[in-house]
Amino acid sequence: MTTSIITMEKPGRADKRAAAMANLKLKPARDSRGRMINYTKETGARHRLVKTPDGHQYYAGPVLTRGNSKLDKSIYIFDLLSVISCPNCRQCASSCYARKSERQYRTTYNARALNSIQAATDLPALEAAIVARISRARPEYVRIHSSGDFFSPAYADMWSRIIKAFPNTRFYTYTKSPYRPDPAPNFNVVESIGPDGLPNFGPYESVKARAAACGGVLCPYRTKSWCAERGIEHRPVHCGHECSACMRTSRVFFVQH
Repeated sequence: MTTSIITMEKPGRADKRAAAMANLKLKPARDSRGRMINYTKETGARHRLVKTPDGHQYYAGPVLTRGNSKLDKSIYIFDLLSVISCPNCRQCASSCYARKSERQYRTTYNARALNSIQAATDLPALEAAIVARISRARPEYVRIHSSGDFFSPAYADMWSRIIKAFPNTRFYTYTKSPYRPDPAPNFNVVESIGPDGLPNFGPYESVKARAAACGGVLCPYRTKSWCAERGIEHRPVHCGHECSACMRTSRVFFVQH
């Protein structure tokens, strides 16, 4: 595990965070047909066993998933529950995009909660599941966290081992955590805090100037509504296809939509 320029936490803080993650509770949720989901029963879609400290057993879905339409299909993602797993998140917790989706979709919340419980209580099992998934799928890219962050040294070390084991897969992440996987040729870290100490997102003119000031890259993705409001032609951009800055450079800034 390596550390960043971000200030290290007080001793014991990572342990407290892991304890909170271990005791997460699932929310009642319905499937796409309106039926209540029973997470205690194994199905074709949920067959990864996750055990909780209080003795419950749940079945989770695939440990790596594909993202939304913004991301190329070559990208697989691993997620934790946002905020609770994130060191140094005071500046962004209230506006966290990942947190909004967890509040809107209970199935999303539960999937990330199960990953978080397993990460906090049984890293060997989680590591084995991720290794098996990458071995089968052989993805070109793995994005570590579209929600969540490196919550402890042991968790970061787990990812160091996984990254080293798959040199032909490129891993990348966005982070504010003081805990990082070891540097590797196939691993890129996008710093979520800019050199000016502010989060790497914001209004267009602001982040454009900030990116230029530090030699960073401004993400070319824009939503249709953002373009329509400004009378600009919308041009689809898929991460990992038209643009791969996040896989290769540490300073990327994003327009807040």
